[in-house]
Parts: sequence; structure tokens; C-alpha cells
Amino acid sequence: MLEKLDSREGVTALVNSAKGQERAFYEHTLETFDFPAYADIEERHGASDKAFADYLSIGYKNAVRMRLNTRSPMKILDLACGRNFFGLACRFFGHSVVGIDQAELYLLEISRLMGVEFIGGGIRAGELLPPTPRCDFVSALRASFHKRNKKDATMWTLDDWRFLLLDLRENHLTPKGQMFFILNSISNVPGIHVDDPEFIEFIRNEQGGMVDKHCVLIG
Repeated sequence: MLEKLDSREGVTALVNSAKGQERAFYEHTLETFDFPAYADIEERHGASDKAFADYLSIGYKNAVRMRLNTRSPMKILDLACGRNFFGLACRFFGHSVVGIDQAELYLLEISRLMGVEFIGGGIRAGELLPPTPRCDFVSALRASFHKRNKKDATMWTLDDWRFLLLDLRENHLTPKGQMFFILNSISNVPGIHVDDPEFIEFIRNEQGGMVDKHCVLIG
């Protein structure tokens, strides 16, 4: 399993098993990424780098799933960006990336290493996002921000979604910008879920988008 290898060894294993553009991405990562600096950040913050290759592969596959490997260079805003493996893949395809997530020094340092502009700030119901440059594309991968809180948790209401989508359109997206969210499946939490007919109708009829399983595409 890749997660049992260190970062460089894991990526080498990916190179040996991949082909074409995907192999080129992993080779590029081996050649250009500062693995010692990454290991230093992980050690200082008490984290583990054993799953580096797994997250790198997921980041690449999500970028391809969004067809970002076929598009002209764009500015991308990634919500709940985490450690920005997705951003690293997007940069390989020629895009620039701004990531928003909790204001933690660990995420800031990792994001800088990934070449992603990091903006600290939570994504909460009824609250404006931190200011960002205008972007052509907004992404969210395996996101769970649509659950209101950990204690007495409920899912976002449609009004919460309206607030976020309006904020993105008015303050963060270019006029022809797109949004693509891959949302985590959250069970045993009351409220509206991404696969509920009410949510699907809201995205289709009110937002002009579509829902496919846990993927939301608008624009």
C-alpha cells in the first residue's frame, strides 16, 4: 500500500504504475517538489506524511474529473482546500489556485509549498467568505462545510446554500465562472442532503445547475 511508504517512495510507485499525462504529473512532482521541506512541516506540526502519494493521486484524479486538464489557464478558488494536493495538480495543468480553509499555520505552510495562495477563513452558513481575487472556477472536494456544526449538527438549509452561491457569484466569480462541488455523504444528520429531491430541484431550477450523485455543477 502506498500509505506505508514515505512521500518520495510513494510517488515513485505512482510513476511506475501510471501512464501518459498522469505519469508525467507524478514525474514532474518527483523532479520539482521539495520533499524535505514537506517532511519538516509535517514533523513540526505533529502530522504524518505517509499518505502523501494517496492524496496526490486523489488530487490529480479530481482535477481530471473536473476536466481541468483540458482547459485554458484559469484562476481557481478551492473551498475547504486542506493541504492543496488538488491545487498542486491544477498548477501542473497551468492554472493558478487560491485556497480557503481554517486559518491554521500548518495549512498555510503546506499551501505555500504547493504553490497555492492560502486565505484563512471558515466556510459557515450565513457568513460571507473572506475576500479573494475574481476567479473563473470554484471547486470544493470531499467537502463537509454544509453541515452546520459538530454539536447538535444539522445540514445547511436551502437559504444557507442561496447565501453561499450568491456570495460566490457577486464577490468571487467572473461573470462566466463555474462551480463544481464534490460533497461528502453525511449520514444520520437531519436536514437537506445533496441527493434529496428538494436540493436537486433547487440546484436545477433556481441555480441553473445539475446534481450527479454527490457532485454539484453550476455554470
